[in-house]
Amino acid sequence: MSCYLIKVENGHKVARSITSEEEYKQLRGSNEQKANLRLARAGNDAAKRRLVQFNYSGHYPQGVVKGMKLPSGAFGFDMDEPEAFAKAAKLLLKEPDKYGLLMLERSARQGGHAVFEREKGKTVLENQVRIATMLKCEMDTSAHDINRVYFTTTSDDEDLLFLSPRLF
Repeated sequence: MSCYLIKVENGHKVARSITSEEEYKQLRGSNEQKANLRLARAGNDAAKRRLVQFNYSGHYPQGVVKGMKLPSGAFGFDMDEPEAFAKAAKLLLKEPDKYGLLMLERSARQGGHAVFEREKGKTVLENQVRIATMLKCEMDTSAHDINRVYFTTTSDDEDLLFLSPRLF
């Protein structure tokens, strides 16, 4: 499907495809990641920016992020409010296939992120509106850029609530 690790190298954002659940969880589970998450949850913005970043909406065959507009087979969905996320998470975990759920995580600030299968022929925004309508929830209106990154949390069960092998 689509999962890219996004890093800055020599001043440029680069993308590396993540092709296995093992690699994905390993990146999320490092001691450095856990330490940065603890600090981020305490309000440290610099620590939040040091968290591992993933992109799920774009496709980067050459690893170049700037200017790339190729859609992947998935898209990310951001829910900022903890209460709205908790309500949506219950629905998603009850019927993940109904929604095309690929990944569900608590965010650093206790809202959450989800990744879904993209309906072909629709933009990221159109797909996000479709899911928001199905879940009857608000969505982050600034998170529909195809190159949007998600600062991830850990691979611990309390952070990574759902992961489908179809993400890879």
